[in-house]
Amino acid sequence: MSLVRPELRARFRHWGEPMAGAAVALSGVWLIWRGTGWMTPALGALLLAGGAAAGYVALQRVRFRVAGDGPGIVRVTEGRLAYLGPHHGGAVSLQSLVEIALEPAPEGRLWVLAHSEGPPLVIPVKALGADALFDAFAALPGLDPARLARAVDCPLPSRLVIWSQTVLPKP
Repeated sequence: MSLVRPELRARFRHWGEPMAGAAVALSGVWLIWRGTGWMTPALGALLLAGGAAAGYVALQRVRFRVAGDGPGIVRVTEGRLAYLGPHHGGAVSLQSLVEIALEPAPEGRLWVLAHSEGPPLVIPVKALGADALFDAFAALPGLDPARLARAVDCPLPSRLVIWSQTVLPKP
């Protein structure tokens, strides 16, 4: 039996990473303010910078998460994205991606991942485990994580290309 209500526990789980980053940054501020000599304020400055950076990344990750229970399951393993859905699915390696787009659909938004290995992989934004796509997409060269979070967060009237890479022909 837990003394914390389930909805409050879910909220803490949702915002836990940004709160941890803020706590580390605040402890750094405290060390800078209360420290004596040069070592303690220097450690405080490191904690402040690290906590602020971790909090910023965590905030982007929170903005990327969409509440819901869409169809299918997304798995990200060793640079490979897999989607197992009730009507379709597939797998694609991150190295073969050439375009990431968001498309509106009657049942909700869809990730459309164009790749060089075959037809595009379509993943509902609300699929179980789709929040793992943020870290996978953020590893792509030239992709701005803030743009990725904004795209999921804002209204989507039509197809929006998030990231595109030109494909060079193989020699």
